[in-house]
Amino acid sequence: MSEQFDSSRPIYAQLVERLKARILAGTYQPGGHLDSVRDLAAAAGVNPNTMQRALAQLEAEGLVRTERTSGRFVTEDTDLIEQLRASAARNIAADFLEKCAASAIRPSRRQSCCAAGTKRRENSMSKILTCEHLTKAYGKEKTALNGIDLNLDFGRIVGCWARTAAARPRCSNWQTVCCSHRGRGEDCGHAPRPGDEGDRLLPAGCRLAPRLDAVEELVNMFRDFYGTPCEAKAYIGFDAAKANEMLARLNIDPKARLKTLSKGTKEKVQLVLAMSRAAKLYLLDEPIGGVDPAARDYILNTIISNYSKDATVVISTHLIEDIEPVLDEAVFLKDGKIFAHRAVDDIRETEGKSVDAYFREVFKC
Repeated sequence: MSEQFDSSRPIYAQLVERLKARILAGTYQPGGHLDSVRDLAAAAGVNPNTMQRALAQLEAEGLVRTERTSGRFVTEDTDLIEQLRASAARNIAADFLEKCAASAIRPSRRQSCCAAGTKRRENSMSKILTCEHLTKAYGKEKTALNGIDLNLDFGRIVGCWARTAAARPRCSNWQTVCCSHRGRGEDCGHAPRPGDEGDRLLPAGCRLAPRLDAVEELVNMFRDFYGTPCEAKAYIGFDAAKANEMLARLNIDPKARLKTLSKGTKEKVQLVLAMSRAAKLYLLDEPIGGVDPAARDYILNTIISNYSKDATVVISTHLIEDIEPVLDEAVFLKDGKIFAHRAVDDIRETEGKSVDAYFREVFKC
């Protein structure tokens, strides 16, 4: 019998929670062999790509390991499992006490009135990005966005497409769009301002700092400029150790001169710098467009593994088939309007086709 899921949350995140709970409860024993992705997906009633993403997350957290010829196994690290059990127990206790405290407090009439007056603000705070009636035009002839409304939740990976790149809002323009006087936008519950940082963006064709000589100098610049993550500024930190680890995995020499790098390698470096930020919102424009097919799987896994669960990633790329396995939602823009904003699993189940096939149907000539 298929499992039931909360439609307001990413299915893969719920799968991660349930699989993790089974590991902590001992249903899946340390060192035990897991069923195949297809069998696990069939048992849960989800798409294999969704289950694959959940398992990749568990592997990134160290709870699951993969052996090339034998499949996936639960970790044998019992200390890690015990630590997670203790943490889960503390969280359950804290939630219980919080609910008990909340049930003992009755709001006053004044509090009720204030709550009604701030409902809109609370709704926007529950979204990572809110756009209302936004319009973006290029000159007098071309209108890219025509009064769109868009809400994105925390913890999602969202694909965004239009018929052509010219009609698609480039990720590098999202802040500009949100700051437009012709409409309203909020980023993480706060209205963005002109000049807000664009370091969470990965625009296509982005130029690396021309005055720096080597890759390691660029990493050091990001480290010095953005500082290290801290509780007060968790969203603006830069993890240099993570950046260097990703560079090593991608076989990029930190001492390599920037001017000698190929276009694909430069794009890898850009992605490393973007995903080493502790941001809440990542806007990636063609992150795998100039990358060889052999590196795409690692880059997509990097995107999944290196953003926090309360962050959101927006990807704009023409390589729909490649990124489809990691997506939660898809946004299709047509004639300046949002033609569809749907969960990827809903497209597969309702339309009976992949996101790539659905895109071709929507925008066929």
